[in-house]
This record gives sequence, C-alpha cells and structure tokens, in this order.
Amino acid sequence: MFFYAERFMAALFTPLPIISIALLCGLIFSLGLKKNKIGFALIITATAALILFGLTPFSRLLIDYKEKEYRPFDAVYARLRSEAKNSGAAIRYVVVLAGGASDDSELPPSSDLSRETLKRLVEGIRVYRDFPGSKLILSGGCPKDGEIKEARLMRAVALYLGVPKKDVIIDDKSPSTAEQAKTLEPILKGSDFILVTSATHLRRAAETFKKRGLNPFELPADYLAKRGPNETEFFLPSSRGFYLAEKFFYELWATIGGTVKGEL
Repeated sequence: MFFYAERFMAALFTPLPIISIALLCGLIFSLGLKKNKIGFALIITATAALILFGLTPFSRLLIDYKEKEYRPFDAVYARLRSEAKNSGAAIRYVVVLAGGASDDSELPPSSDLSRETLKRLVEGIRVYRDFPGSKLILSGGCPKDGEIKEARLMRAVALYLGVPKKDVIIDDKSPSTAEQAKTLEPILKGSDFILVTSATHLRRAAETFKKRGLNPFELPADYLAKRGPNETEFFLPSSRGFYLAEKFFYELWATIGGTVKGEL
C-alpha cells in the first residue's frame, strides 16, 4: 500500500494535477457569495502555468537539465568503454531497469512494454552484445502476486531479439529503484556491471546502487530532450510539453524522497 501511495503522491505533485486543483479552487472562490481576489489570482496563476508548462521548448529545458550530463552520447559511451577496460575486470552484467508496462493479454510483449522500458531494453541488449561473456539482468516487478511483472515481459522480448535464455537473469520482485538495488546487491557485489535506464532516471538510479556499495558504469537510454530538424517545436501548449514536465517533476520528487529515506 505504501508503494502505491508514494507513486500517487509523486504523480499528484506534477504540473497538470496541481494546475487543475488550482483552477478548481479558483473557480469555487470566484463563484462564492463573496467574490474575492484569491479566486481570481488562482485562475490567473494556473492559466499562466498551464501555458508555460505546456510549451515544449520550456519543458524541454527542464528535461535537458536532467540529461545534459549524459550528452553527447558518443562521448558517454566511449568513456564507459574506456573505464570498463581500465577497471581490470571484464563486464559481467548489463542491468536494465524497467520503466513500466501494461498487462493486455491480446498484445505481444513488445507492445505491453512501455516506451521507456522498450528503449532501455533495446539499448541494454546492444550493450550486452558489445561485451561478450556478459549476462543481461532485467529488473522490474510489482509488490503483489498476480500483477504484471515487467521483467518477464522484458525477457520475452529479449528472447525474441535473439538473446540466449542462458544469458538472461530476471528480477521480477522489485517494484522500485531502491528495491531493485537491494535485490540485485548479492549478485552485483564485487562485479563490474553496466546500469542502463532512461537518461532522466540514471543519476538517481546510479546513486541508489552506489549507496549499497555497488559501482555501476552508467549508460543512458531513452533521451527525451531531443534536438535537430526532426524534432517539431510548437509554440503552443501541447500534451508533449506536459509529458516532459511530468517526467522532470516525477524525478525531482523521487530524488527528494529517496534522499529523505536515506536511499541516495
């Protein structure tokens, strides 16, 4: 129950829910018998925030702040390979953290995986193939039995993509980053391994693993702050703007929460 409460609170304190609550409160104050300036101020502030966070260029700046340490990717990957080579030990594991999935039995596993999870998995498989002899660890689960196990879906997709079953290890019990680090600690302790997750999530994930005495080589996937001519920019509020803002604030609150709980 605590797990779901945490997820709910993290989702609640993102721009769109807060703006919606502010607009509702402003409307209630404005329609009261005694109209006051509070309602008007709430409506004006919420409307301004609605426009601002809906603008893709603005929200992309927030995400870029989270991802900039992992740009450009070629340099990050070259540094990873150099550090791995200089560590004096072979990379034994490539760890891919799940980022969500659905449970629709009418769809193939590749469609049940969220966009974040699928991109992390593809990058993880690519890296696994770059380090012969390594094992692929896929981590993601739910606190209740019978619920969707992301790691199992990830394994199914990995097998479809030609990864030998003997090279796949799954952790289908851990629903959060902190639980994943705790569960995988006995396997990863004393081993060189690569940690793959979204660029926005990677810093928090790496610090969580390091807190348990592990030393991951960090590899980002699923960049959101994309640049270039193929990235359409709209100077009007859009769902993409709110999506980027939501990702930023989710990581912000998760980082604060993890720090307070001593996980980071």
